Amino acid sequence: MAHKLSLVFYGIASAGLVLTGLVYLFWPGLLPYHLAALETSWEQIAPNYQALFWALVKAVGGGCLAAGLAMALLAAIPWRRGETWAMWALALVGFCSAGSLLAAVLHVRTNTPGNPPLGLLVLGLALGMAGLAAGLASKKGSPPK
Repeated sequence: MAHKLSLVFYGIASAGLVLTGLVYLFWPGLLPYHLAALETSWEQIAPNYQALFWALVKAVGGGCLAAGLAMALLAAIPWRRGETWAMWALALVGFCSAGSLLAAVLHVRTNTPGNPPLGLLVLGLALGMAGLAAGLASKKGSPPK
């Protein structure tokens, strides 16, 4: 049961990363909280800064999408079969991506008027921790019988 629960937690966390990645990749410019942090509108940003900001948003989106897809594949194939290494790989991918996002979100919240979505990020981290805890409780990664 714990193994299946771990798969559910990691599945939801990976879906959140994929969704975040897609939003960032397909958003036409900066997101509303980015503009709030800069206290300006997209049209008021000089074209060279628009190009830089656009590239950074797309890079974050690509990173989130890649991490989410990697987690989904790790959960669906090796972790589902009970390969213990995959549990640790899932945790590593999830916590590295969410950890860097958390640092960025806290920096923006602390130093600007922007209000990035901290709650969703904390939820994702909690799901990752719950996935790892359930995985550890599942008899060292043995798949359910």
